Amino acid sequence: MPHNRKHERIIDLHMRPITVRKLHSHAPLFGATLDVSLGGAQVTVEEPAPIEQGDHVELLFDDPEIEVTGVVRWCRHTRHSCVFGVQFDDLLPQWAVAA
Repeated sequence: MPHNRKHERIIDLHMRPITVRKLHSHAPLFGATLDVSLGGAQVTVEEPAPIEQGDHVELLFDDPEIEVTGVVRWCRHTRHSCVFGVQFDDLLPQWAVAA
């Protein structure tokens, strides 16, 4: 089945712990990456989260240490979790891919 991806997935950043902050908010959310490419990520947070389509967020990866900002393009809420897709403002740096 063909994929409509602009960027290849980055396997090394799959299922990594991640901290999510809505820009201009101080309350962090803790979750994990489900899928990461140079241009974006799919993230899950195991709690109801105040994340909505169009929100500007900062994603903080621990290992390797990377900070990126982006826009939430879609989100799915359940009673116990939230899964959402973030399009990065800039592509991940090449050193992050090699890490």
